[in-house]
Amino acid sequence: MKRRRVNIRFFFGGVLLLFLFTIGFIEAALPLERFFLDSARIFLLGTGTALGEVDPAALQKTNGSILIIGKRSNEFHDVLIVNASLEEGTPVRSGNVLVGFVVGRGDRTSKVQLIASPQSSFDALFERLSIPAHFSGRGAGVLETRLPRGSGVEVGDAVVVQDEYQLIVGVVAVIEDTPSDPFQTIFVHSPVNITTLGAVETAL
Repeated sequence: MKRRRVNIRFFFGGVLLLFLFTIGFIEAALPLERFFLDSARIFLLGTGTALGEVDPAALQKTNGSILIIGKRSNEFHDVLIVNASLEEGTPVRSGNVLVGFVVGRGDRTSKVQLIASPQSSFDALFERLSIPAHFSGRGAGVLETRLPRGSGVEVGDAVVVQDEYQLIVGVVAVIEDTPSDPFQTIFVHSPVNITTLGAVETAL
Protein backbone atom coordinates (compact mmCIF):
# COMPACT_ATOMS: atom_id res chain seq x y z
CA MET A 1 0.00 0.00 0.00
CA LYS A 2 1.43 3.35 -1.09
CA ARG A 3 1.75 6.00 1.61
CA ARG A 4 0.57 9.51 0.99
CA ARG A 5 3.14 12.19 1.69
CA VAL A 6 2.00 15.36 3.44
CA ASN A 7 2.79 18.50 1.48
CA ILE A 8 4.44 20.73 4.09
CA ARG A 9 3.70 23.92 2.18
CA PHE A 10 -0.03 23.15 1.95
CA PHE A 11 -0.10 22.16 5.62
CA PHE A 12 1.48 25.39 6.90
CA GLY A 13 -0.54 27.38 4.39
CA GLY A 14 -3.71 25.90 5.86
CA VAL A 15 -2.59 26.68 9.39
CA LEU A 16 -1.81 30.29 8.40
CA LEU A 17 -5.21 30.71 6.73
CA LEU A 18 -6.94 29.33 9.84
CA PHE A 19 -4.98 31.74 12.04
CA LEU A 20 -5.85 34.74 9.84
CA PHE A 21 -9.51 33.71 9.74
CA THR A 22 -9.59 33.50 13.55
CA ILE A 23 -8.01 36.95 13.95
CA GLY A 24 -10.43 38.44 11.42
CA PHE A 25 -13.41 36.88 13.19
CA ILE A 26 -12.32 38.29 16.55
CA GLU A 27 -11.71 41.76 15.08
CA ALA A 28 -15.19 41.77 13.52
CA ALA A 29 -17.12 40.08 16.33
CA LEU A 30 -15.96 42.12 19.31
CA PRO A 31 -16.94 45.58 17.92
CA LEU A 32 -20.24 44.08 16.73
CA GLU A 33 -20.90 42.70 20.20
CA ARG A 34 -20.16 46.08 21.80
CA PHE A 35 -22.43 47.79 19.28
CA PHE A 36 -25.38 45.54 20.14
CA LEU A 37 -24.73 45.94 23.87
CA ASP A 38 -24.71 49.74 23.53
CA SER A 39 -27.89 49.62 21.41
CA ALA A 40 -29.62 47.39 23.95
CA ARG A 41 -28.62 49.69 26.79
CA ILE A 42 -30.04 52.73 24.98
CA PHE A 43 -33.27 50.86 24.25
CA LEU A 44 -33.68 49.73 27.87
CA LEU A 45 -33.03 53.19 29.26
CA GLY A 46 -35.45 54.72 26.79
CA THR A 47 -38.38 52.33 27.04
CA GLY A 48 -38.07 50.44 30.33
CA THR A 49 -37.65 46.68 30.81
CA ALA A 50 -39.46 43.67 32.15
CA LEU A 51 -37.27 43.91 35.23
CA GLY A 52 -38.85 47.21 36.16
CA GLU A 53 -40.00 50.32 34.38
CA VAL A 54 -37.28 52.95 33.93
CA ASP A 55 -38.29 56.59 34.15
CA PRO A 56 -36.20 58.51 31.57
CA ALA A 57 -36.89 61.81 33.37
CA ALA A 58 -35.40 60.39 36.56
CA LEU A 59 -32.30 59.39 34.62
CA GLN A 60 -32.00 62.68 32.78
CA LYS A 61 -29.41 64.02 35.20
CA THR A 62 -27.49 62.73 38.19
CA ASN A 63 -26.10 65.46 40.43
CA GLY A 64 -26.32 67.89 37.52
CA SER A 65 -24.57 65.52 35.13
CA ILE A 66 -25.85 63.83 31.99
CA LEU A 67 -25.14 60.12 31.85
CA ILE A 68 -23.18 58.53 29.01
CA ILE A 69 -25.10 55.42 28.00
CA GLY A 70 -23.15 54.39 24.90
CA LYS A 71 -19.85 54.82 23.11
CA ARG A 72 -19.07 54.19 19.49
CA SER A 73 -17.41 50.79 19.22
CA ASN A 74 -13.94 51.54 17.97
CA GLU A 75 -10.60 52.17 19.62
CA PHE A 76 -11.01 55.95 19.59
CA HIS A 77 -14.58 56.16 21.01
CA ASP A 78 -15.23 59.27 18.88
CA VAL A 79 -19.00 59.37 19.50
CA LEU A 80 -20.93 59.29 22.79
CA ILE A 81 -24.64 58.65 23.36
CA VAL A 82 -26.08 60.55 26.34
CA ASN A 83 -29.46 60.22 28.05
CA ALA A 84 -30.67 63.77 27.42
CA SER A 85 -32.32 65.42 24.43
CA LEU A 86 -30.04 68.36 23.61
CA GLU A 87 -30.03 70.88 20.79
CA GLU A 88 -27.57 70.21 18.01
CA GLY A 89 -24.40 72.27 18.40
CA THR A 90 -24.59 72.32 22.21
CA PRO A 91 -21.08 72.17 23.74
CA VAL A 92 -20.63 69.32 26.24
CA ARG A 93 -18.02 69.43 28.99
CA SER A 94 -16.44 67.48 31.82
CA GLY A 95 -15.64 70.00 34.53
CA ASN A 96 -14.01 72.92 32.71
CA VAL A 97 -12.80 70.77 29.79
CA LEU A 98 -14.61 70.68 26.45
CA VAL A 99 -15.59 67.12 25.52
CA GLY A 100 -17.54 67.58 22.29
CA PHE A 101 -20.58 68.97 20.52
CA VAL A 102 -24.07 67.55 20.06
CA VAL A 103 -24.50 66.38 16.45
CA GLY A 104 -27.76 64.44 16.70
CA ARG A 105 -30.90 64.65 18.81
CA GLY A 106 -33.61 62.14 19.67
CA ASP A 107 -36.62 62.24 21.98
CA ARG A 108 -34.63 60.96 24.98
CA THR A 109 -31.01 60.75 23.82
CA SER A 110 -28.40 62.76 21.94
CA LYS A 111 -25.25 61.96 19.99
CA VAL A 112 -22.11 63.84 21.00
CA GLN A 113 -19.15 64.00 18.65
CA LEU A 114 -15.87 64.28 20.54
CA ILE A 115 -13.57 67.22 19.78
CA ALA A 116 -10.77 64.80 18.80
CA SER A 117 -12.98 62.79 16.43
CA PRO A 118 -11.57 62.65 12.89
CA GLN A 119 -14.88 64.20 11.80
CA SER A 120 -14.55 67.13 14.24
CA SER A 121 -13.47 70.62 13.20
CA PHE A 122 -13.85 73.88 15.14
CA ASP A 123 -12.19 77.18 16.09
CA ALA A 124 -10.31 77.74 19.34
CA LEU A 125 -7.70 80.04 20.87
CA PHE A 126 -4.14 79.69 22.13
CA GLU A 127 -4.81 81.31 25.49
CA ARG A 128 -1.37 82.73 26.36
CA LEU A 129 -0.93 84.53 23.04
CA SER A 130 -4.62 85.03 22.14
CA ILE A 131 -3.97 83.47 18.73
CA PRO A 132 -7.07 82.00 17.03
CA ALA A 133 -6.74 78.79 15.04
CA HIS A 134 -8.87 76.15 13.36
CA PHE A 135 -8.49 72.65 14.85
CA SER A 136 -9.22 69.25 13.34
CA GLY A 137 -9.56 66.01 15.28
CA ARG A 138 -7.08 63.20 14.71
CA GLY A 139 -8.55 60.60 17.07
CA ALA A 140 -7.28 59.20 20.37
CA GLY A 141 -7.61 62.57 22.13
CA VAL A 142 -5.38 64.43 19.65
CA LEU A 143 -6.17 67.59 17.67
CA GLU A 144 -4.12 69.32 14.99
CA THR A 145 -3.72 72.82 13.60
CA ARG A 146 -1.21 74.70 11.49
CA LEU A 147 0.24 78.15 12.17
CA PRO A 148 2.89 80.25 10.45
CA ARG A 149 6.41 79.66 11.76
CA GLY A 150 7.44 82.11 14.46
CA SER A 151 3.96 82.24 16.00
CA GLY A 152 5.45 81.87 19.48
CA VAL A 153 3.32 78.87 20.48
CA GLU A 154 5.16 76.53 22.84
CA VAL A 155 4.70 73.00 24.17
CA GLY A 156 2.48 73.20 27.26
CA ASP A 157 0.42 76.17 26.04
CA ALA A 158 -3.29 75.88 26.79
CA VAL A 159 -5.94 75.96 24.07
CA VAL A 160 -9.43 77.22 24.97
CA VAL A 161 -12.78 78.04 23.42
CA GLN A 162 -14.33 81.36 24.35
CA ASP A 163 -17.83 82.64 23.78
CA GLU A 164 -20.27 83.12 26.64
CA TYR A 165 -18.13 80.53 28.41
CA GLN A 166 -14.49 79.44 28.46
CA LEU A 167 -13.51 75.80 28.33
CA ILE A 168 -10.16 74.07 28.01
CA VAL A 169 -9.62 72.16 24.77
CA GLY A 170 -6.21 70.77 25.73
CA VAL A 171 -2.52 71.57 25.85
CA VAL A 172 0.11 71.69 23.12
CA ALA A 173 1.96 68.37 23.15
CA VAL A 174 4.07 68.38 19.97
CA ILE A 175 5.20 71.06 17.50
CA GLU A 176 6.51 69.91 14.13
CA ASP A 177 8.73 72.62 12.66
CA THR A 178 10.37 71.91 9.30
CA PRO A 179 12.70 74.66 7.97
CA SER A 180 11.41 74.18 4.41
CA ASP A 181 7.77 74.56 5.52
CA PRO A 182 6.50 78.09 6.26
CA PHE A 183 3.92 76.57 8.63
CA GLN A 184 4.23 74.64 11.88
CA THR A 185 2.02 71.63 12.58
CA ILE A 186 0.82 71.77 16.17
CA PHE A 187 -0.67 68.79 18.01
CA VAL A 188 -2.88 69.36 21.05
CA HIS A 189 -3.82 66.65 23.54
CA SER A 190 -7.14 66.61 25.39
CA PRO A 191 -6.89 65.85 29.15
CA VAL A 192 -10.18 63.91 29.24
CA ASN A 193 -9.98 60.13 29.54
CA ILE A 194 -12.90 59.10 27.34
CA THR A 195 -12.52 55.43 28.23
CA THR A 196 -13.44 56.00 31.89
CA LEU A 197 -15.74 59.03 31.41
CA GLY A 198 -19.22 58.21 32.69
CA ALA A 199 -21.06 61.55 32.74
CA VAL A 200 -20.89 65.00 31.17
CA GLU A 201 -22.55 68.40 31.50
CA THR A 202 -23.72 71.05 29.07
CA ALA A 203 -21.51 74.10 28.80
CA LEU A 204 -24.38 76.60 28.78
